[in-house]
Parts: sequence; C-alpha cells; structure tokens
Amino acid sequence: MNALAHKVYDINFDFILNNYLNPKLWRAAWTIFKYDDIEVVLRLDRIHVQNKHLSMELKVVQGPRDDIFSSSVTTSFDVYPEHEDETTEAAERRLHSRVIRLFRSVEDTDIADTEMYKRARQQNREHKDYLRELAEEFLDSEGVTHEDIREAYIDSFVWDNVKDFRNDVRDALKFKMRTALMLTYCSLFDLDERYEEIRHKADLSESRDKIIRQEIADFQKQLDEGELTYEMEEVLG
Repeated sequence: MNALAHKVYDINFDFILNNYLNPKLWRAAWTIFKYDDIEVVLRLDRIHVQNKHLSMELKVVQGPRDDIFSSSVTTSFDVYPEHEDETTEAAERRLHSRVIRLFRSVEDTDIADTEMYKRARQQNREHKDYLRELAEEFLDSEGVTHEDIREAYIDSFVWDNVKDFRNDVRDALKFKMRTALMLTYCSLFDLDERYEEIRHKADLSESRDKIIRQEIADFQKQLDEGELTYEMEEVLG
C-alpha cells in the first residue's frame, strides 16, 4: 500500500465537549481521515438544549469536497457532554461505528455499478417479462378477459415466482469492494476487533462471490433456453 495514500487526524473530543457553546465551533468542520479519494469529515450539527446532548454530523466524501462531481453519504451520532457516564472513549466508539457504516454505503454504490449486479438486475427484468408472458398466455387459454382479474392474477404470479439475485450479489460482494479502505481505517484507529471481523467477512465474500456468479449463470441458461416451468393455478380456484 502506498504510504502516502492515507492520512489520519487526531479527534479531540474533549475540546468539543468543553467548547461546544463557542459559536466558532458551530462553523467548524474537522477532517479525521483521508484515504485516496475518500475523506471523512466531522462537524457539530445541533445542540439539543432540553435533552442536553449534541448531534454530530459525519460525512464521507468521495472526490474533492469542492468538486461538483464529488459524492457523499452522511449520518449522525449523539454526544452527551452533561451526562456523568459519557466518556471520550464512548463517543469515539460511536463515531467509528458510524464511519464503518458510511464506508459500507459507499461500497453499496460500488456494488450497484458492478457488472454482476447489473446482470442480476437485467435478469430480474427479463424473468418478470417471461413470467408475465406465461401468465397472459394461460389467461388467454382460460378465456379470462376481465382486465382487473387478469392484472391481479399476473401481478400475483410474477411476484410469487420472480427470481432476484440482487441481494445475493450485495451479500457476496459485501466487505470486498472497499476492504482496504475499511481495514486501513481500523488499523490506524486501533480497532483490532473490528479489523478482524471485516477481514473475516471479506474472506467469506470471496467464496460466496463464486457461488452467486455460477447461480446467476445457471439461471440465465434456463431462462434463455425456456427450461423454466411453473404450475398455473385456476384463476378462480
């Protein structure tokens, strides 16, 4: 890994907890981590007077922050400066958990742009069309002409039988598309347990990937060759 590809910044939560009433802090934003084109930005979002807690905004930006082509995902977490049980360590744990969750959101976008996901999405559309055609032919053979009955039957038949591999693809590629990003973050912030968890899930994704690719290919062959058969129920049965 290129040593210049990432940078980590200290998070001074004690300073935030002690100075959150300072108006200068309300306009501040802190970059806490950079990795290639990814930047993690923290800022104070809201002060809840009645409940005596702060809402912190976390944003993961992909691309230069001032670039119109950059993209970002955002979440928030709460900090409780007036609570006896609140500690800097507890606040940092919540922050790190949200950052990993945002990295997963970035990864989900990456997954949706893969050829495997696009193929699963297209296959889902083709299968819906296939099922709809089967249902229409069956209704024609049964002499069913009432449009409401036909639509209700077709919708139900398609819904009950359509194959959709998109969630399987997401599961197969989870923690695989942005593994280096997440592991680097965990390593730099000494999140050893989370590091091992992500590494393990990435290994599982590797084997799951091959299985799902084969299942999609096998189903596509059946769809292309018209080998899929379904039992049609009586319309009014």
